[in-house]
Amino acid sequence: PLTDTVPKPLLKPVADRRLLDWNVDALVKVWVTEIVINCAHLSRVFLETIPEYYRGAHIAFSVEGETYGESLETKGGIVYALSKLSPSGEPFIVCAGDVVSGFDFKTLAAREKQFSQDKTAAHLVLVPNPEFNLAGDMGLRDGRVVPNEKTYTYGGIGLFAREIFDNEPAVFSKLFPWLLTFAKDGRVSGELFDGPWHNVGTPDVLQNLAAELALEGLYP
Repeated sequence: PLTDTVPKPLLKPVADRRLLDWNVDALVKVWVTEIVINCAHLSRVFLETIPEYYRGAHIAFSVEGETYGESLETKGGIVYALSKLSPSGEPFIVCAGDVVSGFDFKTLAAREKQFSQDKTAAHLVLVPNPEFNLAGDMGLRDGRVVPNEKTYTYGGIGLFAREIFDNEPAVFSKLFPWLLTFAKDGRVSGELFDGPWHNVGTPDVLQNLAAELALEGLYP
């Protein structure tokens, strides 16, 4: 019911800070100030709420539609948004709008050279398997993602090479398991983040997040 009138990333678990604000602030902190927001469900609310210049960043919108039924999912949404990204084709960061964490994005910014040096397709931030995904998504060995092991869960944060999406259609499609085809060739690196991390999927999680955020200094 909370998202009948407000898109989930715009919910405020505490004070006047929206869910998406944690990612925006963390990105601006490491000088990533050009941000594209993908939206479909209640996209007009995003357009009415988030100005072009927001919390130190320049915001562009990739509007997939007006309802969830018109959304393009995680892979299709990236492909659809490519025209909004820098034409020079550098790797770009993707983060889920309903994930709140204490992750420091400077670790991703430092990995950009790796992409040109060894043809890395993506670098993923993994987290310990949460209760809602105890089966896990993938493994991690020597800094590389292992598709057939389910030790960890994709944390909704990653750095991606633009070229792997260039010839893909902008249709409803998920990032996984498609991305793992590159992992089989050793082209997907990863890191484990075991700090504070919340995937806000239910009102209970939102309520627990609000209580945790009340602890001063937990999320700088």
